[in-house]
Formats: sequence, structure tokens, C-alpha cells
Amino acid sequence: MVKYYDYHGTPVTSADLLTIEIEDMQLITAERAKNEIDQMGQSIIDIAEFYKSIGAVEQDTIDAIMKNIDPTVLKELLGIQ
Repeated sequence: MVKYYDYHGTPVTSADLLTIEIEDMQLITAERAKNEIDQMGQSIIDIAEFYKSIGAVEQDTIDAIMKNIDPTVLKELLGIQ
């Protein structure tokens, strides 16, 4: 990982990686997923809305995104009805 960061212009040490890649990384636990299931896909919708606002995509693109966000499998895995 040190080589990766160096290659992309951010020199780091192994100690830095502990903070960057482990301590600062927010993992999604089952409990967090249960609490945030209704927010699933919201970030991609927000990005699509931005692109629509600048004329880069049409409403049908956003409709397609909305149609393809399906939390069914995640809900099944988490035991949510």
C-alpha cells in the first residue's frame, strides 16, 4: 500500500497506513446497515441529480438508477421484512 500511495503522489509510512486504512475506515456493520437501509443508493441518486442539474443526464437516467436500486437481498441477509 505504501507504493500505491507513493505512486499516486501521497508519500506515507507504514504507521500512516494504520490510521488511513484501518482506524479511519468506516466499516458497515450489520447493525449500521439495518439502521441505514432506507438510505441505500442515496449517494448515487444525489450524484445523478447533480448531473441532471448541469444538463449532463436526462430524467430517464435517474429513473433507471432508481429502478435498479433494490435492497431486497440486503434486507433478506439482515433479516428485515
